[in-house]
Amino acid sequence: GVVLPGEDAAKVTEKGAKVLTAKSGYACHSCYQSLIYLGDVLRYEQTHLRPHDKRSFKGPGSCYRQAAYLFPESGNPHNQLSVIYLLTGEDFRAV
Repeated sequence: GVVLPGEDAAKVTEKGAKVLTAKSGYACHSCYQSLIYLGDVLRYEQTHLRPHDKRSFKGPGSCYRQAAYLFPESGNPHNQLSVIYLLTGEDFRAV
């Protein structure tokens, strides 16, 4: 389970730890999804609203990397990073 700062690990009940773990899991997943969506919006902004020579994919790349950090087993952020690499001509990194 999860022990919050200032809590004694020996006094945390098993039920309380499970509830906190479940809630933090939902919060992590919500953050993960939000980062993917934000990265997508930022990427669309660069590809559809900016001239080709003014594009910067630092924002969406950062969002996708943070999402990959939260759930490394998910392929979605890695796929989105590959899309950015293809758009910037970094074909080898896309693989």
